[in-house]
Amino acid sequence: MLNKEEKKNTEFLHVRNSRKMYFPIYLMVFILIFIIGYIKYNGLALNNIALILGIIFIIFAIKSTEIHRFLNLYEINNNFVVHTSGIFSKKVKNIELTSISDVRIDQNLWQRIMGYGNIYVSLFAEVNIVRNVNNPRKFVNFLEKKMDSKRRAVSI
Repeated sequence: MLNKEEKKNTEFLHVRNSRKMYFPIYLMVFILIFIIGYIKYNGLALNNIALILGIIFIIFAIKSTEIHRFLNLYEINNNFVVHTSGIFSKKVKNIELTSISDVRIDQNLWQRIMGYGNIYVSLFAEVNIVRNVNNPRKFVNFLEKKMDSKRRAVSI
């Protein structure tokens, strides 16, 4: 159990999948809202079924992206990189900081433009992926700082 002083000195980093990843879906929703608004504003005929289906699509698209985003949580604490997945049934994977052998960032052109990317955390024989996080450089820098401090503490 951590005392107050240790809790104050403990830094955590919590990240989820970036909303930037869903930009094409949000763009489709915006275009659909714009088209429906344009049709209604100009008094053009719009089939009620098409309007209802459009609204259902908009709600479904926004809800499904947010649900997908909340499926994964990545956390860096003083001892572990923790990957929690799931909403109703949770699966938690702890990666000890001292067992990480390599960390690398992978970004395609779209991800570089939008400022998010994937981080590959290597454990000698196994590779774990932290997917689609904002500012992956910040995540890696924080992780490397924690790894360095943990290794210095272990070697003392």
